[in-house]
Formats: sequence, C-alpha cells, structure tokens
Amino acid sequence: MGNNADVHLVYSTDANYLEPVFVSAASAIYFHTAPGRLFVHFFLENVPNAKFEAFKAQFKRFEGKRDFELVGHLWDPLEFDRFPKWNNTSLIYVRMVLAERLMDVDWAIACDGDTLWLSDPADLLALRDETKLFLASIDPPPAGSDGINRSLLWFEKYGMHMPQDQYYCAGFLLLNLRFMREEKFCQKCIDFLDKYPDPPLCEQMVICYVGKGKTAALPPKWGVFAGGHHRVDLSEGGVIHYVQTLPTRFDKINRLLSDVVLIWYEFCKRVLGEDRLPLHLSWWGRFWRRAVFIILKHNQWIENSCRYLKAHLHAKGMPLREWDAVMAKFKPL
Repeated sequence: MGNNADVHLVYSTDANYLEPVFVSAASAIYFHTAPGRLFVHFFLENVPNAKFEAFKAQFKRFEGKRDFELVGHLWDPLEFDRFPKWNNTSLIYVRMVLAERLMDVDWAIACDGDTLWLSDPADLLALRDETKLFLASIDPPPAGSDGINRSLLWFEKYGMHMPQDQYYCAGFLLLNLRFMREEKFCQKCIDFLDKYPDPPLCEQMVICYVGKGKTAALPPKWGVFAGGHHRVDLSEGGVIHYVQTLPTRFDKINRLLSDVVLIWYEFCKRVLGEDRLPLHLSWWGRFWRRAVFIILKHNQWIENSCRYLKAHLHAKGMPLREWDAVMAKFKPL
C-alpha cells in the first residue's frame, strides 16, 4: 500500500468518540504537505455504516487540497473479550496487534483521538530507527507524585522490572511494524496478557514490557501532554496529546478552558470553519472556566501551594508570542 514516502496514521474509535478523532485526523491531513500520500486508518467498533459514511463525508473539504486516503477496518471486540477493557472497549489492543493487521505496511503512527497535530506527520518518519520496535513519549509521573509513576508498582508485584525511562504512553506511537512481525511481537503481547491478565493500563503496560530494550523516546514535541505543554514551545510544531483534558469533555469542575484547550477549538474555527465551543459549554461555563484559568495562570503560587491542586489543575499558560505563532499556522482551507 503506497511507497516509502507514504504515511500510515492509525486511529481506533467507537461511535462515541468520532468527534475528537475527526478533528485529530483533520489536523494531520491539514498539515500534510510533504510528497507521498497520507493513509488514515480507522479501526471501528460498533460504528454503523451510515454513521461512518457521514463521518468520512466531513473530510471532503480536503479533497483536491491534500493527498490522503481514508481506510476503514472492522474490529471484532469478541477476539479480545478475555482481556481487560478500557472504557468498556477492547479497541486499545489495536496498537498491540497492528503489525498483523497491516501486513503490507512497514511503519505506522498509532494515535489517540485526543490529539492535535501542529506539524506534518511525514516529519515524524524522519525519526525512524530500524533497530527499534517503536518510539514514543515517556509516560510522565502525575504532578504531585514525587516523580514516581505508580503504574510501575504493578510490575513489581509480579517480580518484573520496568525502567521508568522505558515506560511510554501508548497513545502516540511510531511503530516499526516490519520489525514487530520479525520479533513476533503481537503473539508475545498476547502471551503476556494470558499470563498476567490484570494490568491496570492494559496494552500500554504490555507493549512497554514486551518491547523493553528495543524502544526509544521521541523528542519532546512529539506527543506533548497538554498538562505539561509549558515545557515545550508549541510554535515549533509537533503533537498535543490531551491526556485527561479532552477538549470536548467538561464533566469535571477541574477541566478549565486553558490556553492549550483553546488551541483545539481555534483549529476547528479557523481551519475547519466550525465554532465547536458553544456545542460543549454554555456561555456561563465558558466564562467561569476561562476566568478561573486566567486567575491561576497569573498566580501560579495558588496551584503550587497544594499538592492536590497541582495534580488536578492544568493552569500553565502560553506566552503571547507562542500563542500568536501557533495561531499563524491555522489558515482557512
């Protein structure tokens, strides 16, 4: 399927997650201008044909302006029914067995729907390393946790050692599918789950342990966690990963209307021509969540004074120069 210049981007989704997946894929297509076609693969669980056709129709705005192709794949939830689910779905295991599902693809980028591209996905392929099974962002310990990632305690319970500097976030992966097939990576992951059927973070813990010693970390700009975006200059591009801060979800009081969340909505408005913010927040919700963020942004001592607030609020703001540079990337189609 395609040639060495092509990019294969992979999402997995059910009917409830189509909106953020569309925006993420749209941002990838928007920024893709390098030679080669961008193949966007969707592994689907319980998405009716009519709904998927309507979903694909949203991408027509890019036809003739970007070189891309959408590819749908059906996912059988019963195949992994014996393993733990995440949010009542087994779609998380797509990344674990992707090498056996895309047999004619050598490299792929597996990406969560709660991401926003600020660079051409083809730029990521420059980091390919044939000696690595995958490259990813290190999964950082939660704020206020004294630098300890509690997920690693699960490995200790079973007498396994998982180095923290090789424990990655599975939500954004540059996958060497060819090497995975050679190493029988997929079967090793399934065997691991059959032996240890209760990993709290499911496939993330599995692929990190099975791949241990044959992985590498991505540069910080690839897979920037929204809560820690202040450590990276977003004007340099990359990918924002809205871990626990999905822009479409304001079901908790600590989900503020931050600068980095507004980037997602500004992309929708400026590039897609869709003002999605009023669909998710009333005017009052927009006012108080933005006001609280601005107060905390300029008074960081409030957040830093309490470990609970530091762990649950994401009130770091962006310098105006950085904000303007990011907004300059968003042009109408």
